[in-house]
Amino acid sequence: VAKILHNLFEAGRDFDMRMPELICGFAREASEPPIAYPVACLPQAWAAGSAFMMLQACLGLSVDAQRREVRLVKPDLPPGVRELSLSGLTVDGGCLDIAVQRHGTDIAVTPKRCEGAPVSVVLES
Repeated sequence: VAKILHNLFEAGRDFDMRMPELICGFAREASEPPIAYPVACLPQAWAAGSAFMMLQACLGLSVDAQRREVRLVKPDLPPGVRELSLSGLTVDGGCLDIAVQRHGTDIAVTPKRCEGAPVSVVLES
């Protein structure tokens, strides 16, 4: 998932972060940009939103509102991403920021702020 998200982000840069609904599967050199399908809608909301779902999968992120928990299971970051901040995660009256950082092959998760009702971060490796 991390590699696919990395490639999706690279494609997004070539489309000015306006993700098309479809990218062609034509062969290309590594230095060539991806080719949008000629009749694809650009931008396409669900295509742009897919990056956030892939990020959620990379981090193994889930929320249990009853327990006021944010859970990260085997979090990973895409290649080339050393740190990531998640801001304003709201869970049952509490608000939380989380920093995710790569240290070599390890991923560190640090809660940065908690307002309102207490929210805990559970990390499973």
